[in-house]
Amino acid sequence: ADTIAEPSEKDLEIRRKGSNQMELTVFSKPGVAYKLYGSMNMLDWSALGVREGNGEEQVWTLPMRQGGNGYFRVLKADKVEDLASAVHGELSFERAPQKGQIASAWVRLWEYDPRIADKAADLFAEQIIEEITVAPGLQRFRFELGDKSKANPDRNYYITAAIYEKGRVGDVNARIYFLDGFNRVKVPSEFTATLKPL
Repeated sequence: ADTIAEPSEKDLEIRRKGSNQMELTVFSKPGVAYKLYGSMNMLDWSALGVREGNGEEQVWTLPMRQGGNGYFRVLKADKVEDLASAVHGELSFERAPQKGQIASAWVRLWEYDPRIADKAADLFAEQIIEEITVAPGLQRFRFELGDKSKANPDRNYYITAAIYEKGRVGDVNARIYFLDGFNRVKVPSEFTATLKPL
């Protein structure tokens, strides 16, 4: 296997495996948890997995991507639970909009008290994904929201999401896809859905 990158401190090693895969190896320590993130632009990071350190190598096998394999980083914590997000998952959409081939997404997690009818929900966490490739056919992107340890068991949670023309997140006139309906979620949990075109 050919080494693509090898940091001097030996935290992370990346090797090519065959013609269409690569291996990312973390040199783990007992009592340390590791979370691997990947990005194509160093702006939008998605979680690729969590592992518990045991003093041995922890290996992720990933497909090679067209246009380059992007960037990777490792987050460390004392235990796996400390790295758990409140909600994570995947959103998909289909049919390319007429304007442009790059868009931006805004995914938000809201918190509310079900015992109080007239109180507005509070924003618990959000993620803005600056660059999403829009092309014909079904497209997918992953998201990760909030810290599960900060969730209140007496509150309920729901997700909202929309895709906008690039650089115009929050502009209702620039929305091109949206998450329909009321989408309540548990914390922690994984959420998947398909966005509808406007």
